[in-house]
Amino acid sequence: MKYFKHITNIDPATKQDLSEKKILYYRPEHPPSEVFCIPHAPGNNDFDQMIAEVDAGTSEIVEVDSTDS
Repeated sequence: MKYFKHITNIDPATKQDLSEKKILYYRPEHPPSEVFCIPHAPGNNDFDQMIAEVDAGTSEIVEVDSTDS
């Protein structure tokens, strides 16, 4: 499965440029619902499952620039 890592280089609150990319959320290629997003939060069950799949080689993370979204 693919997970899409949505990133931005603009602070959503202040609209200021960031010095480095910020991870907004991860979204599976086939989410169970339209609003399913995984936070970048180690300890979160969905995040930990995604990382375990990537570590096992059964899934991959693809970066998506969501700056203008």
